[in-house]
Amino acid sequence: MNGNLNDENKKLLAERLRELLKEGDEILDDSLAQIENRCDEMSLGIKLLPEEFSKCDEEFENLTQLRGNDVRFLMFASILQAARIAFMELFKERLSDKESDDKTLGHSDEHSDRSSRRYYASIEEIKNNPVPYDCIMKEEVVKRNGNPKLSGFNHRFKTLGHDPYLGFIFGTMNIMTKTITVTNGWGAVSTYHVHTGTRIVREKVQNIDRICAQASTGIMFEKVYKRFQEEGKEAWKALGLSLWKEWVHLHSDIRTAKSLPIPIVSTLSPNAARIMQACGLDYLNVKVFEKEAFLSILINEIIKFTHGLCYDDQKDGSPELYKVRTMRIIDISNEMVTLCDAMVTIVRAYLGDVNAIKKFDYGGSVITLWHILNDPIKIAEIKHEYIIKKTSNYISNI
Repeated sequence: MNGNLNDENKKLLAERLRELLKEGDEILDDSLAQIENRCDEMSLGIKLLPEEFSKCDEEFENLTQLRGNDVRFLMFASILQAARIAFMELFKERLSDKESDDKTLGHSDEHSDRSSRRYYASIEEIKNNPVPYDCIMKEEVVKRNGNPKLSGFNHRFKTLGHDPYLGFIFGTMNIMTKTITVTNGWGAVSTYHVHTGTRIVREKVQNIDRICAQASTGIMFEKVYKRFQEEGKEAWKALGLSLWKEWVHLHSDIRTAKSLPIPIVSTLSPNAARIMQACGLDYLNVKVFEKEAFLSILINEIIKFTHGLCYDDQKDGSPELYKVRTMRIIDISNEMVTLCDAMVTIVRAYLGDVNAIKKFDYGGSVITLWHILNDPIKIAEIKHEYIIKKTSNYISNI
């Protein structure tokens, strides 16, 4: 009896095992089919990945294209940049010495009437006498011993009073001490006394500044220091008046034909400063360049700020994409204006304007070039992040 039951149980167990194996095969087949379908889907998704990249790239370009309000900003930016160029031409005109003197605030008629006291100029002498570092006439004793070889042609390159930066030190000291300090190159300087001499013009005797003797640069500074110890407020008054006179004189020289040398260069080599001036590299052009670049940057920042204020998250998408539109407004406006200015310069030169090249907007064109070189890199970085984010979402949804 037990043997029959065992045989029957064995049959039932074997049948159950066959059923389980059959169910397992079906489940395995279903799983394999699902895996195969999933692999097909992923394979298709991977095949379509380049197309997705292209789609994201096209989508980015569409989202960052300039639209209605952007175009108005573009026109406004271009008008401002063009107005800046026209405005800056007013500062490029060279004036005669007399015209520049007449237009300089604080300039007054001056005549040489210096006392014989050395290393000391009274307040009245500071007010009424021309700056001593404009002196180019020399007494015979100076011509024979240590001649500084100054002339109307080179004195702005050789006298430290005409250096746009160092002049406020040496030029001011020269005014307070009736001296002239000359650069000999590579930091070497020599100082001379200036007194009131005479010359005959049309049978009339005229007073004129003359370099009369060798002086000491160290003693010059020492005498000014002692003046403060001895005179107190009067010395400060003399210093303030001398600084003002230095500023007025430098300001009146900037826009003249020879202008002023580039700062510090004269201390290294007066000849280098003279050659640079002949090539158009003088202080006026440097200041104009600085103003052009500064105003160009200022206008770009104004456009960047005001365009940013118009951002609407409901219409303009992400702030990063909106920044790209702002950069493109600035880039296109700068490029348009620089290209137009270049064309105007070429036409002027063709029509015979010898100063055409000097009127070109160098400062603004450098800022334009900077944007041309840097903004595409910034835009590419934003684009890269946008495409990576979109394709990551795409891959995660495959």
